[in-house]
Amino acid sequence: MVRQYTREEVTGWIPESTREFSNETGFREITDWEHLNVDRASLAYFNTYAQKNFSGPLAHGMGTEQILAALDRWGGGGEWLDLGAGTSTLFWCCALEEVASITVVDASVEALVVLDRIVRSSRVPRCYRDALAMYGRDERHLARFRDAGWRYLVFDFSQTWPDAVPRSTYDLVTAFGCFGLADGPDHFHRSINETATRVAPGGTVIGANWLRTPDAIAEKGYDTTFLSTDFVADALETRGLEACEVTVVPIQGEEWYEAVVVWAGRRAV
Repeated sequence: MVRQYTREEVTGWIPESTREFSNETGFREITDWEHLNVDRASLAYFNTYAQKNFSGPLAHGMGTEQILAALDRWGGGGEWLDLGAGTSTLFWCCALEEVASITVVDASVEALVVLDRIVRSSRVPRCYRDALAMYGRDERHLARFRDAGWRYLVFDFSQTWPDAVPRSTYDLVTAFGCFGLADGPDHFHRSINETATRVAPGGTVIGANWLRTPDAIAEKGYDTTFLSTDFVADALETRGLEACEVTVVPIQGEEWYEAVVVWAGRRAV
């Protein structure tokens, strides 16, 4: 059971839920939405997150534009795997030209329930329209992605991945805001390693990690000071991925985050 969170505490990730999750016993693919057992507090949490962060105008100065630009530069078509998807996968579609299929991963069933409802609806929130306009697109672009083949997998990307996730398959893998929750450098390397084994020849991994302020680290933990550009580039290269881009984007006037590292790595053909 997840405790009730205030609106200010909702950041898109519930720490206690992932601490209790095991891929060995918890992995599954969601195919029957009507008979899912969901935690109401968790469902309310992710509904609040989507409404709080992805309903109003596009928030500038938080790295969002740079992530969209990286997707536009490096995100080709084909099979797409979105790790730590939460509720926002459809938003990132605004910057992609096309994909053949979309597989989303999260350790929270409730996050994926909210995401599925967003995908199935016809609503296009203001920030989606703003992002679409950046690339000269309109709501018809999102409609094509809504009709793509969606697959919903429940597992924790930071643990050993299930065998059901095929190797050397995905043309695009994305990981926004999740690898930075790793418990130090070794855990980050482990996540990159598992990811790299699933990338198809010529495929790309695109990620973003928000760097916490000293006050946030002291109060909430998750020290992100190891996430330098050199560290991320080395993590990619060590796993056979050419570091196409590793950029630090400063964030001004935000209590918990001081910058975001946006990165992309490509596997040789």
